[in-house]
Amino acid sequence: MYKYYIRLDADNIGDKIEFSLLCNDWSGAQSIHNSIQKCMKALRQLIDESENYSLLMSGADDLLIATVENDIDKVLSFTNYIRDQFNINCNESLSAGVGATLLEALINLKKAKTSGKNKVVSYSNFAE
Repeated sequence: MYKYYIRLDADNIGDKIEFSLLCNDWSGAQSIHNSIQKCMKALRQLIDESENYSLLMSGADDLLIATVENDIDKVLSFTNYIRDQFNINCNESLSAGVGATLLEALINLKKAKTSGKNKVVSYSNFAE
């Protein structure tokens, strides 16, 4: 049984792709897509190589991870590491929600997105 769920989503990627398309720049939209896919592949590999963490789902610019790790500080540290790697390697930001249930993880992702983006939010750190 998993102890925590982590829901991650890149910030504003859909908007950037849509803007390129609205400007009739399909090659720019494709370039953004290709760049994000390369970065997401690297994150999936990082997760696959990490003990105690399982990739449950991978979308175009989002991930769902589950862990058996009991220590929330270790889970938050791992999640921040993933976010930092995405920031460094993709030059884009990533928001994440961590929770004991899928619903908590989704709600905390929404909190991260609506409180400024490029954050990791869990119940334990939301008040910060």
